[in-house]
Amino acid sequence: MNNISLIFGELLRRVLGLLTLPLFWLGELIPKRNDVWIFGEYSGRKYADSPRALFAYIRDEIPKMSPIWLTRSRTVKKVVRSSGGRAFHVWSPQGIYYSMRASVAVCCVDHVADFNSFVITPKTYCVNLWHGTPLKKIGADVKVSYAPEKIQIPLKNVLKILADRILPVRKHEADLFISAS
Repeated sequence: MNNISLIFGELLRRVLGLLTLPLFWLGELIPKRNDVWIFGEYSGRKYADSPRALFAYIRDEIPKMSPIWLTRSRTVKKVVRSSGGRAFHVWSPQGIYYSMRASVAVCCVDHVADFNSFVITPKTYCVNLWHGTPLKKIGADVKVSYAPEKIQIPLKNVLKILADRILPVRKHEADLFISAS
C-alpha cells in the first residue's frame, strides 16, 4: 500500500509539473518589474524572520516599491494585510501574476518551497535570507565518514541551487559561510 501511495504521489507531481509548464513559459515572456518584489517564508506558511523584517522595511520606508507577501495560509494572509501589507495566496490569480512580474524573490531557506516554483523563472533574482547557521549541515565543512568523497556535494554548488544570493546577518555567520565554501 505504501509503495502505491509513493508511485501515485510521484505520478501526480509529474502531471502537475507538465500542466504548469505553460505558466513557466509565460513567466519567461512577461517583463519583470523592478518595483515588484515577492516575499515568502517556511514553505508559504509563516510571516516571520528575516524576510518579514525586509518586507516591513520596504513596505514602510520605500513607498515606490511594491512588496508582495505570498503564502499558502489564510491566517498569514490576514496577518500581513492587517499590518498594512499586500498578501495573496501563492496560487491565486494575483499570486501567479506577481510571481511572474516580480524582479526579486526574497525567501528563507528555499525559493522553490516558499513560492509557486513553476512561475519563478531564471529572470527572477532570488535572495535567500536564511538565518539558520551554520550552513555546515548542507555539507561542506562536515565530512561524513560513511559517504565517499566523490559524492559529497561542494557547498558552492548547493548554494547556487538555493538562491542567487544568501546574505548572512552577522559577522559570525559570514565567517561560517566563508569556511564552508
